[in-house]
Amino acid sequence: MSAVLAGHLLRAEILIQETDPLLTTEENFMQIDSRIQANDSIKNYADAIIYIKKGLDLAQKDKNQEKEANYELKLARFYYLQGDIQESLIHFRLYSLLRETYIRNTKNRELMELEDAYMEELNNLTYELDLNQQLIGNLQAENERYFRWKKRISVAIQFGIGAILIIALILIYNRITVKNKSKQKHIRENKELKRLSEMAVKYEEEQTRNLLEIKELRNRQKQITWYARHIQLALLPEKADFNENLKHSFILQLPRNTISGDFYTVHKTGNKIVLAVLDCPGHGTDAAYSTVLAYHFLKDIFHKGITTPSMILTMLDQKLKHEIGQTGRRQEEVNGVKAAICEINTKTKEVEFAGAHFPLFYVHLDEIHFVKSNRFPIGDPMFSDKFYSSDHIRLSTGDMIYLASDGYYSQLGGRKNKKFMRSSLISLFKTMYDQHVSEQRFILEKVFKEWKGRNSQTDDMLVIGMRL
Repeated sequence: MSAVLAGHLLRAEILIQETDPLLTTEENFMQIDSRIQANDSIKNYADAIIYIKKGLDLAQKDKNQEKEANYELKLARFYYLQGDIQESLIHFRLYSLLRETYIRNTKNRELMELEDAYMEELNNLTYELDLNQQLIGNLQAENERYFRWKKRISVAIQFGIGAILIIALILIYNRITVKNKSKQKHIRENKELKRLSEMAVKYEEEQTRNLLEIKELRNRQKQITWYARHIQLALLPEKADFNENLKHSFILQLPRNTISGDFYTVHKTGNKIVLAVLDCPGHGTDAAYSTVLAYHFLKDIFHKGITTPSMILTMLDQKLKHEIGQTGRRQEEVNGVKAAICEINTKTKEVEFAGAHFPLFYVHLDEIHFVKSNRFPIGDPMFSDKFYSSDHIRLSTGDMIYLASDGYYSQLGGRKNKKFMRSSLISLFKTMYDQHVSEQRFILEKVFKEWKGRNSQTDDMLVIGMRL
């Protein structure tokens, strides 16, 4: 009874603790999200709701509307799972209001940026108009000087002799010529001013059309990406299937863009489980096509009863070459697929592994090991007459297996802005393998984001861990 009571007190203390003041706001969000996901995976919805409310309070203090809307949506989901429909509807309405406010604020910022650009262009045109006004003033002053000189010449003509009269007429003629030239110049300047004004109006109209075209193109791109992502998610395996076959495991998947070229699949037959991690070439909509094609071929191979990793790689290589028609004769042909595939006997704990560019990491007797992969990718025409070999290892209950794409250790970051490197990933596995799988996932994600910093993500990233 004392052990049970101590467990309840420890759980209560974890649930009521405040956010860690030594961590940043983003790290507190990450810690709360990890706890929510951990409770969600074991269907402990009551504790998950407590953590969500903590995250909601933190988002309100930080004035982060996007996070606040996200937590309101999670509350609506978990109350629905608990059967509290009324409370779920309340939080869903709050989520809708917050989301609408966030989108409206984002659009207002875009309009303000456009207005600033327009005002800057208008100021430039105003400056040109001021210069033209100055030129007009100079012409008017010149005209006034002309009329003063004309009056003086008239007086001189009245009191001068014939010779002076002739000189005066010559001077008048010269002045009239200057005046005509000045008028012609003034007319040209007025025409130029009118032309500039018309150009300003046309430029403003053109800018408006360009902005509308850019907005339409962005909407089309988002729609295309959304459809490609929707198709990919509909055809690739769901995490629920993964968790059903592999109870003590985790998945860390962070795509570089909306659509990831890295994907996983799991196939169970009898006491054997086939686990595969693949990295298909391309990003965005290209990645959606290549991942669905590779997954379709894998399902066909599994349907034929083939579970040996080396045979799977060989058949997948042949299918990709045949389907895409790669012969190595055209420079525009795509690169190959990278993969790591292992067959696990859950009864005897025997593991057979074959990889194409991706190794297998495992922990046995408190030591971290890795099995090298074949050095040629799948479906690449540059490598002909390929033979994929397999490695056999025997593990024990409690040992850890890790499969990872190269997106984790090829990420640029750190103080010197270099790659994370495979050796650093091995060291990280060694420090955390004895912890719970959900905690391992949290550590991997936290270390990755800290290393990346403000850099853009280099590649799609996928890491899978499984405890035997």
